[in-house]
Amino acid sequence: MKKLSLILFTVSLTLTSMAESIKVGDLYYERNYTYNTASVTYQEWFSDNNYAGMTSIIIPAQIECNGTIYTVTSIGEGAFQYCNSLISIIIPKSITSIGEDAFGGCNSLKNIILPPKLTTIGKHAFFKCYSIDSITIPEGVREIDQEAFRQCSSLKSINVEANNLIYDSRNNCNAIVKTSTNTLITGCQNTIIPNSVRCIGDWAFNCCESLTSIFIPKSVTTIGKGAFIGCIGLKHIKVELGNPIFDSRENCNAIIETATNTLRVGCQSTTIHNS
Repeated sequence: MKKLSLILFTVSLTLTSMAESIKVGDLYYERNYTYNTASVTYQEWFSDNNYAGMTSIIIPAQIECNGTIYTVTSIGEGAFQYCNSLISIIIPKSITSIGEDAFGGCNSLKNIILPPKLTTIGKHAFFKCYSIDSITIPEGVREIDQEAFRQCSSLKSINVEANNLIYDSRNNCNAIVKTSTNTLITGCQNTIIPNSVRCIGDWAFNCCESLTSIFIPKSVTTIGKGAFIGCIGLKHIKVELGNPIFDSRENCNAIIETATNTLRVGCQSTTIHNS
C-alpha cells in the first residue's frame, strides 16, 4: 500500500510539473511564482523534434502570462537539446544560468554570445555543438561544469574576460584555465598551453579534429582521461625538456610517462620508441 501511495505521489508531482510548462510565442517556459522568474524549457524532451525547424531564436528578457510579468533568468536542462536546425540564438542579459545539456547536440549552432550576468554553465551545456568556432566566457561566470564544451570540434577561439575570478585565458592561450588549480579544462585547435599550467583536464581537447600540433610545457604533470581522444588531425607532439613526469624521447611525436615507459598519447606521426 505504501509503495502504491509513493507511485501515485510521484505521478502527481510529475503531472503538476508538466502543468507548469507554458508556451509564450515560440518557446516553452517553467515559472517560479515566488520570484516571478521563468526558465526556458524544451518542447519535446530528449527528441530530435525539439523545436523542429527553428533556425534562429530570440529569447525574451521577460514574458507575460495571465497579467503577470516573469523575468527569464535561465535556460533549463535540455531546453534546446538536439535542436539540429538551430543556427543562431540571442540570449538576453537577464539570463544567469545555462542548464545541463541545454544546447547539447545542436550541431548547426554557430552564433552565440553569452550574456554578461551569466554565472553558471551546466554539464554538457554545449556538448557536440560542432559548428561553434568561438566562445567568450563572461567575467561573472563562477561555475563551468564537466565537459561543458566537449566535442566542439570547430572551436578556434576561446577567451575568458579579464576580471573573471575563477577562470582565465592567460597569455591569450585560447583555452579555459581554472585559475586556482592551474588546470586547463577546455582547449581548441589554436590553444598554446601556458607554461604555468599544471594539469590538462579530462576531455580537454576531446574531438578537436583540426588540432595539428601540441607542445606540453615542463610545468604539466597531470594529463586527464580522454584529454586528446578524437584529435584525428594531430601530427606533432612535443614534451618540453625538463618535464619531471613526461617526455617525447628522440622526437617520437608522443607523450611518454617517463617513470613507467608508458606511451600515454600518440598521433599519426608517432614512432614508438624501443624503450
